[in-house]
Amino acid sequence: MPALLALLSTVSFAQTTNSTRPANERPVINERTKQDVREGVNKVEQNAKEAAGDVKEGVSNAAQEVKEETKEAVRDVKQGASNAAQDIKEGTRNTVQDVKQATSTATEEVKEEVKEATQDVKEGTRNTVQDVKDATRNTVQDVKEGVSNATEEVKETAQEVSQDVKQEVRELRRNELSWFQPGSFFAGASLGFGLGRGSGTYLNFHPRIGYFFLPGVMAGLRYGFENRLSTSYRANQVGGFIRYYPLKGRISAFGGVGYNVGREYASNISDSDRARFNSINLELGAMVRLLPNLGGEISIENNYYDRVNALAGRNLGGRIRFGFNYYFGRANP
Repeated sequence: MPALLALLSTVSFAQTTNSTRPANERPVINERTKQDVREGVNKVEQNAKEAAGDVKEGVSNAAQEVKEETKEAVRDVKQGASNAAQDIKEGTRNTVQDVKQATSTATEEVKEEVKEATQDVKEGTRNTVQDVKDATRNTVQDVKEGVSNATEEVKETAQEVSQDVKQEVRELRRNELSWFQPGSFFAGASLGFGLGRGSGTYLNFHPRIGYFFLPGVMAGLRYGFENRLSTSYRANQVGGFIRYYPLKGRISAFGGVGYNVGREYASNISDSDRARFNSINLELGAMVRLLPNLGGEISIENNYYDRVNALAGRNLGGRIRFGFNYYFGRANP
């Protein structure tokens, strides 16, 4: 290889030198020089082939050595893996055996502990049930005694209340006025005022007569005259009513209901239009004895009409009333 490089350098220098000279001054390469060049090239090729053969031989030997070393390494790895697998099997077999032994021992211990705990639970349950029975028996006994005592107290209290009620009833009966007994008559009258706002003054006058057909219960007839002073509205009506007096002493209370039919008069009603109406009235009130046959009363009354004239205003329904009643034939001292 170095000889080839030297030859190539000589030829290259000769060509370069000749190229710089004129064509007529360049030397002519003789046959001897050409023969030398050919021999040098052949020698170079022979050396290159020998070198290539040496390289192939070295590579082949190196590859063979690598194969041998690789085979030995693989055998070593296989042997090591086999030995490790055997060790793992032995270790696993020993561990499984140890686990089985430990599990068996722990199972026996757990069984013994469960038996003991079950026995304790049974014993505790038996004792608890007995305690509950005893406590229940005592509680039932206490409840029975408490109920018996409470029953006695209730009976005594009921007897005392009954005595008080009877005494109050006797007092009420003793103080009841004979006005409210069946067969008693009365005649009276009341003056009413409208309760609405912004509707002007509204007055009504109602004379009435009545008869008690049950203790504290009466029925009667009444006549009504109503007038709204700020307008031309006025009305007349007649009807029947019923009252009930739950309290029948010198100060009494009552509630009542009545039904009425009537006729309206106003500037917006023609003479040919009779302007009939129907109404229902509800009342609540109280009365005080003033004289042996005279009582004064105050009540609140509300009326419900099947028709309402525009000039009647909002006071047509509700009103507060003041009146007097005179009772015939049953004077109270």
